[in-house]
Amino acid sequence: MDPSILIELRYFGSHNFMGRPVRGYKAEKCLLTRPAALALKNVQEDLRPFGLSLKAYDCYRPQRAVDTFVARSTSEPGTTASTRSPTWTILP
Repeated sequence: MDPSILIELRYFGSHNFMGRPVRGYKAEKCLLTRPAALALKNVQEDLRPFGLSLKAYDCYRPQRAVDTFVARSTSEPGTTASTRSPTWTILP
């Protein structure tokens, strides 16, 4: 992957909707197939002249993390995703 692409691995750390690292994320890595990495590299090259950059979040999803999310969603009656998740901002 193009090293100029920003990477933010929120589920590996505590800056996420759970407020703690999520089970299953054992390495601070972005895992991609070669075709996906090449596609992102091409888009990054297209964005560079405009002073823009891609930003990749949590580039893989371990099964243990999925299990954690499912357990959380079923263990907190009366809560919804909007009460547990941060506000999303759409950038121009």
